[in-house]
Amino acid sequence: MTRATLFEDAFWEQDITSTRGFDILVRRLKEGRKICKEVEDYFKERAKAEQTYAKAITNISRRLDCKEELGDLGQALRKLKTETEQIAKAHDEAYQDFSKLQKELAHFSENQKQQKQEGTGELTVNAGNKVEIIRPMQGNMIQIKLQGRCGLIPVYCITQGQATYL
Repeated sequence: MTRATLFEDAFWEQDITSTRGFDILVRRLKEGRKICKEVEDYFKERAKAEQTYAKAITNISRRLDCKEELGDLGQALRKLKTETEQIAKAHDEAYQDFSKLQKELAHFSENQKQQKQEGTGELTVNAGNKVEIIRPMQGNMIQIKLQGRCGLIPVYCITQGQATYL
């Protein structure tokens, strides 16, 4: 019997240069976006179905004319009409709830998409053990500074009108 690989097991490797954990995170994020889209589509379709059903039930209850009927049958028909209207109202509320959920999920997905676009860069850990995102242009400057300090290339930087050696 083989043991299923657990998510957290991917981060405890002997090789510290392994990117297996990162690859798993990226794959899970992609799967999460796909599932989020599927759930959003479900909410959208369900809201549409609830709205259609609520309208159909409302139309049926309006056609039920029980004003002329007297006695127990008249009472039963009026009760049936009232119950049908309540069912239609409940389905209309369900439509509104599913529609709201779909809009919130779409908003969440859009925010995630924007954050992904804004967050394109490299992750680094600073001296205080805090993770920072280095934007591509900023990353190039750090690489140039590092190469200059290592003596690989002489690098000069002009900031605020002054030339300084990096």
